[in-house]
Amino acid sequence: MASQLNDAENLSRIREILLGSEIEEVEKRVQLVKDEISQIVQQFESDGQAKHTEIQQLIDQKVRDLEQLIELKNTDQEGKVNDVKEDIKEIRQSVEESFAKLNQQMDATSVKFHQMNTQNLQMIEDLKLKWSKQQAEIGEMKKAKMDKKRLADLMAQLSKELLTDDQDDK
Repeated sequence: MASQLNDAENLSRIREILLGSEIEEVEKRVQLVKDEISQIVQQFESDGQAKHTEIQQLIDQKVRDLEQLIELKNTDQEGKVNDVKEDIKEIRQSVEESFAKLNQQMDATSVKFHQMNTQNLQMIEDLKLKWSKQQAEIGEMKKAKMDKKRLADLMAQLSKELLTDDQDDK
C-alpha cells in the first residue's frame, strides 16, 4: 500500500517535472489570449451586436483550440509518464534479477567455503595423525640409538677385556 502511495507521489512529481513548465506556458498563453480577447470585446461592443457575436465565436474557437492543445499535451505527457512507469518496472525487475543472481552466487560461495573448511579440517586431522606417527617413530629411533650405543659400549668394553686378557696370557 505504501509502495503504491510512493509510486503515485513519484508519478505526480514526474508529471510536475515534465508538465510543469509546459502547463505554465499554456496557462500564460491562455491568459494572454483571454486578455487579448477581452480588449477586443471591449473595442467591438461599441460597434454593435454583430461584431459581438463574431468575437464570441472567435473566443470560443480559441478556447477550443487551447483546450485541444492542452488535451494533446496532457495525452503526450501521460504517454511519457506511462513510458517512465514501464522503464521503472523494467529497472525494478532487472534489480530483482540481479539480487537473485547475487544471492545464488553467495549461496554457491558459502557451499564452497564450507567444503573447503571441511577439507582443511580433514587435512589438519591427517597431519596430526602423521605427526603422532612420526613422533612415535622418532621415539623408537632414539630408543634404538640408545640400544646401539650401549651395544657399542659393551663391545668396546669386551674388546678391552679381551685385549687385557690376551696381554695377561702372554
